[in-house]
Amino acid sequence: MKLLEYEAKNLLAESKITVPKSTIVSEDPVFLPAVIKSQVPIGGRGKAGGIVIVKTGDEFVAAREKLAKLEIKGYLPQTLLAEELFEIDRELYLSVLIDKTTVAIVLMAHNNGGVEVEDNRADEFLRIEIDGKNTEQAGQALADYYDLADKAFVLQDMVERLYACYVKNDALLLEINPLVLTKG
Repeated sequence: MKLLEYEAKNLLAESKITVPKSTIVSEDPVFLPAVIKSQVPIGGRGKAGGIVIVKTGDEFVAAREKLAKLEIKGYLPQTLLAEELFEIDRELYLSVLIDKTTVAIVLMAHNNGGVEVEDNRADEFLRIEIDGKNTEQAGQALADYYDLADKAFVLQDMVERLYACYVKNDALLLEINPLVLTKG
């Protein structure tokens, strides 16, 4: 089963993984500025115009109306997500998946996340098999790879929680794209 972004973020939040403040879009904006995101079960929303930054109530209404009618790769959204807007310093990529060749759970990371992640070469990804016992080492390797030595403990904790969320929900893929480092 493919989850929509807001559904997946709810699972992450339940696993005590930090996610941006968000709400399902209704008639009026709950907070501004915000990022309004079309909730469709397919990638490429950003390039297709399915993600809009709004700073005023008028921009919110215009984005809500536009996105509600915007079909993306054959999908029309039934739900829109409003998410807090913050200043992004870096966009990274992080996922947990099953390697079908080795039948192992693997943490995959890249220094370049966001809308262009598909352009990354396969041999540039950090790939670490994780088993629940080596999450601290995997988090340290992730901190080294991302060049975020001062965030090693945060990343170790995140890897432990991602692994637990992945196993608990019997997932095939848990992807965070982008994993953001904020300016704050």
